[in-house]
Parts: sequence; C-alpha cells; structure tokens
Amino acid sequence: MEEIKIDVVSKFTLTTLTEYLNKICKKKGYKEGEDSFNVSDVQGYIKRGLLPSYVKKGYQVQIVKCMDIPGAKLYKLKEVKLHKR
Repeated sequence: MEEIKIDVVSKFTLTTLTEYLNKICKKKGYKEGEDSFNVSDVQGYIKRGLLPSYVKKGYQVQIVKCMDIPGAKLYKLKEVKLHKR
C-alpha cells in the first residue's frame, strides 16, 4: 500500500474536501472505484476536527477552519505525527 500524501497547502470547501478525500483514499468497507465519502461524513469530520485514523497511519489529520467568505467556509488539513508509546 502506498503512502498517502496529504495536501496541507490547499484550502477546501465542504464539497471540494469531500471530492479530495474520495480521490486520495477509500472509507473502510468500500471497493475501488466507488465514492466512499459523502458530504455528511465530511460534515461530521469537520465538527470533530479530525479525519478518521485510517486516512494516514501514524498521523492525526486535523481539519482547521481557515476563513469564512460570504457564502463559503474554507478549511485546511494539518498533519500531526503520533508518538509511539
């Protein structure tokens, strides 16, 4: 399995973040070629502030609100390396 590279530079709307997640990985239980993440999933991740742990092993991927513009909220992703105990 190849290493997933998280885009920590781009700003995402809810819709573009959903599309991005479908492009880089699959939700557990979904097959290749199926869109596994939907807008409701991503709304939950935004509310929690984190992507699921399986998105990038060994890292916590945080969702950070970066700005509000009229009609849109923008978010960025931030990787935090997990320490082994």
